Amino acid sequence: MLWTTEASGPVVDIEVRGDKQDLVVFASVSDDLGNIERIDGPSGARRSSTRVPTTTGELVLSGNGHTLALVGRDTVHHFSFVIDGEDPVVRGESVDCFDLPVRQSQGFSTD
Repeated sequence: MLWTTEASGPVVDIEVRGDKQDLVVFASVSDDLGNIERIDGPSGARRSSTRVPTTTGELVLSGNGHTLALVGRDTVHHFSFVIDGEDPVVRGESVDCFDLPVRQSQGFSTD
């Protein structure tokens, strides 16, 4: 085993940022709040943590690893990663989610 680390709560979803060598962990920290945490792949060190107003959803990363969406049943929270390794920042307000047929055609879970 290379390393171990603890998330701030039960892990809801996890994604790898490819050539950025980061893991992105979505963890539930209370009944209605979650954290998105950036973990350094080689060392396991937590690079940043950002509070989000939900405990459910799927992480979806852009192909280049610069943009992250937390896709819920009714909302999508958008984040971008600052290139110099700072915290992810919210790019804007949550927006209405794609309707069900679009989500299914894009391969998103509908559970």
